Amino acid sequence: MAAIDTLMWLFGIAGILAAISVFITVILGLVLLIYKTVERIFSITKKGVLMNKLKVLIKWFSDVRRIGFAGATFNLGSNYHELDKSKAFKWYLRSAKMGYISAQSQVGTLLLLGTGVEQNVEKGKEWLLKASKQGCEHATWRLHYYYFSIKGDPVQALWWTQQAAEMNYAPAYMTLGEFHEYGLGTEANFEIAKMYYQAALSHTHEDPELRRQKKLHPIILIDYVQPTKDALERLNYNIEWGKTNGRTDSQVATAMLEYYEEQEQSQKVTQNQAQTDAAGKAIDVETHASNETKETEPKGPTIH
Repeated sequence: MAAIDTLMWLFGIAGILAAISVFITVILGLVLLIYKTVERIFSITKKGVLMNKLKVLIKWFSDVRRIGFAGATFNLGSNYHELDKSKAFKWYLRSAKMGYISAQSQVGTLLLLGTGVEQNVEKGKEWLLKASKQGCEHATWRLHYYYFSIKGDPVQALWWTQQAAEMNYAPAYMTLGEFHEYGLGTEANFEIAKMYYQAALSHTHEDPELRRQKKLHPIILIDYVQPTKDALERLNYNIEWGKTNGRTDSQVATAMLEYYEEQEQSQKVTQNQAQTDAAGKAIDVETHASNETKETEPKGPTIH
């Protein structure tokens, strides 16, 4: 009897040890699983994949709360604006169909330029007009491109640029300066051009929060500062050149346009020479074009 009791006691001890062993194994398995999961998460986070997705998700909810679903959708497009114009266009289009003005402006712009989507200038114009009628200065300014570059109507292009300038849009001031400098749609007048260039440089952007309240989230900014500075430097040079040589603003503007045409023709000739080089030598087209420019550069107004 005592032997049976001892045997039963031993079996009980063995069972307890087995249970403890199983429990420890399960715990160790869970710890290992958690470790591998955490390791994987940190590995992905280190690469920036998970962290970027979390940032986008957090920003999405924040944007929905602040500027609504359409505005948040527009911002998703802006995340891809520099990386993938095709993806950006898809998000912009969704937002535009919800009535978001800045998205309509971007959809119109991308369609007009054929960037990230097949070019459709008339459809692009429709979206730009829709946004412009609702007070979007960017769309209003972009319409000048449609009339100038597509329709060849500088007078109408100038009108749209003026409308955007009245909305205090800096790139429009820069464009007005160009129109008055080159005499496009109006008579060349360097002093007026200078006034508009200076207005562009002295412009300050409207407070982003105020724009959000107006459902006009700040769209992708146009890099107008450096081009305007370059234009102002060129203009000041040509004003002095005109005074020194007794030329009117229109005459200097004509000389500039002729200079541009000569440079463009020179570059085409250089490129053709590079393509038909019988020896198949590796020709640095840019360097060659630069040398040609130095040899043929006229004495007169330049573009610096």
